[in-house]
Amino acid sequence: MIKFQYKQLVLAGLLLASTIAGSIGVTRAMMRDEEVSSHAISLGTVNLQVGDTDPIDLPIDLSNLSGSETIFYEAALQSNGSIPGNFSILPVIENDLEGENPEGETNKEGDGEADTCIQLLLAVNAPGYDEQVLANDSLANLAEIELDDPDNTILDEMVNSNEATLTIRVNSSSCGMESMGDTVDLDLIFNLEESLAL
Repeated sequence: MIKFQYKQLVLAGLLLASTIAGSIGVTRAMMRDEEVSSHAISLGTVNLQVGDTDPIDLPIDLSNLSGSETIFYEAALQSNGSIPGNFSILPVIENDLEGENPEGETNKEGDGEADTCIQLLLAVNAPGYDEQVLANDSLANLAEIELDDPDNTILDEMVNSNEATLTIRVNSSSCGMESMGDTVDLDLIFNLEESLAL
């Protein structure tokens, strides 16, 4: 009978120890503090608008230029995104071709002369800033060169101010008789890239 009481006593002790351990666990849970901080995550935007519409539509007619013609065009430059950006322009010159020259051009080999005689000026203006001239050279000398200001700040500030104006000037006064009828394609690729702070 002593064995039976001993077993009951051991079982009662284990039950009591389990109850105490459970109580301590419940007590710990009751003394817990929890703070939750919830945040919605959204990505910002970089959006460049050149001219009056987005996407770009610059109605510049550069066909049938005379030998001494200058075409001016101005367009607004706006950074409409929520993130400021670094601005640059990449001129791409393609399809420089000899055209039909009624004066009987003597050198019809190779490319036309339009890319070497047509001058392109690209400049940005904004209130409170000096004009930033990005290019003022022949198309041939500007091909595939990314045009940006060297210190990457003034031009970007101008464009991000949303008060900037782009001036495009195309001048054919250096084109002589040998370039009559020649053609060249000019693409201006405008870039606004997220500013990365290091």
